[in-house]
Amino acid sequence: MNRNVVIIVIVLIVLSILIFYRKKIIANKNIMSNKITEDKELKEAIKRIYILESANYTSNIFKQTNGAGIIAFGDSFPWGWKMLENFWKNNPEFKPTGIYKSANGFGYLIFPSIEAGQLAVGEIVKKRFSQGLNAAAYNSNDPAEREVYMQSLLSIKLPDGEKIRPNKYLQV
Repeated sequence: MNRNVVIIVIVLIVLSILIFYRKKIIANKNIMSNKITEDKELKEAIKRIYILESANYTSNIFKQTNGAGIIAFGDSFPWGWKMLENFWKNNPEFKPTGIYKSANGFGYLIFPSIEAGQLAVGEIVKKRFSQGLNAAAYNSNDPAEREVYMQSLLSIKLPDGEKIRPNKYLQV
């Protein structure tokens, strides 16, 4: 193989790795930003949901959507997410830009940025919490499924070594 071709391939591999880690770093940095929320408990819930739903920021769905797997339940605004309609109307810069059709047959909302996806997750968690449900209601309204999902959220080892703290959103 030509030496120049080998060098080009190596450079492309290194660039791909750097791009992937940049997106992961941006996701973690955004969650810690006060743009997302000043509520530390909500930040922790968003972080855990993103890590779980994105397979620690490696899933194809995350890469294609900047989101944590928010399924579209309609083909047009608000895509079946009535609870997010006012948020997106008041903050159009965070409104999804389309739907990604995945190999699993579901359509996922595409967000213009990781921050936009994180804000949507935060809005869902806050809305469900106001209805008396914990952060696991992000995944399901079924009590048995929520219990399993919450155990998954609580079992996540955070990359920054944070310990699980008592948290109003992350209660079983």
